[in-house]
Order: sequence, then structure tokens, then C-alpha cells
Amino acid sequence: MSADRWLDRWQGHLGEPADVSPVLELGCNEGADTSWLREHGYSVVACDLDGAALAECARRVPGARLVRLDLRVPLPFGIATFGAIIAGLSLHYFAWDVTERIIADVHRALRPDGLLLVRVNSTKDVHFGAVGHPAIDPGFYQVGDRTKRFFDEPTLRRLLADRWRLRSLEEYETSRFETTKVVWEAVATRE
Repeated sequence: MSADRWLDRWQGHLGEPADVSPVLELGCNEGADTSWLREHGYSVVACDLDGAALAECARRVPGARLVRLDLRVPLPFGIATFGAIIAGLSLHYFAWDVTERIIADVHRALRPDGLLLVRVNSTKDVHFGAVGHPAIDPGFYQVGDRTKRFFDEPTLRRLLADRWRLRSLEEYETSRFETTKVVWEAVATRE
């Protein structure tokens, strides 16, 4: 597995650390993006459900505030708390109604004109479950012991249609994993 510094592409959209901090990171895993954010001067609240991943993130990025968080329940943060929210490959595990609720919750937690940077599975991500698995709903599959959602452009636009100003939407291949992964990356601001 190679390093995937996907946030490098979006640094210009994020803004200055003093203007957007703190940044909320949903699904921090072991802290690769958390580390990037801290290296670039952002104050970070990094969240994940996996306690072992959070422990590794704490070891890797001592300056981050860590929160064990299940995205299936409402975010435990106040209204307009964050200048930016990053969700890198963390929003694709849920039924559509849960995904919509998470996005509404993210909207609530962002400051006016706050930035959402999201990365999700593409329907072209054939190496990571977009084909050959039992369908639960359109684009939503049982992949082994997990559920995974795969997005096409209309579906991602629909998710970000209400109360968001879409600034960028790109389908992109990453070599983060041993096999090429296809993702959608979206930048939106809260209206």
C-alpha cells in the first residue's frame, strides 16, 4: 500500500488553518489524513468507531483530539462548530436514509460557508466491491461482512443538492491500495 496524500489536491479549497480550524475528520482510521492536517497547521478533531484505529492515530498524531464516534447516531458537536469537515472514505457504509441524515448532521456542525470535503466509492470501483456482490438497494451491496455504497455522479449530486454549494466534483483513481481504487471527491460549502 502506498501513501495517498489526496488532501494535497484540495489544500487550496480548505483555506488557512486560522480561518477554518477546528477541522472535523470523520473516519480517521489510523491517522493518515489527520497527520496531513496537523502537518499543515490545522487543529483537528479526528473521529472513528474503531478503538484500535484511534489508538494508532493517537500514537501517530499526538496533537489531534480524538473521539470514538459511530456515524449512525447524531454527531455530538454543537451547531456551526467546524470550519471544515473531511470525510475520506467513511460515508459509504450506510443505507441511503442514514447517509442523508449524516450529511444533514454535517451541515448542522459546519459554520456558515464551511467546507465539506468528501471522498466516496465510485460505481467503477470494481476491485473493492462495486460488482459481484448481493444488492441491498441500488448501489448498496453486502460485501463480505460489511455493507458498502458505490456512488455515480447523479447520486452524489443528489446527496449534496440541498443546502450545499457544490464547488468541485471529480472521479479519480488512487493507488493508495495494492489495486487501483476509483473514488468520487467532492468539495461543497454550506449555504
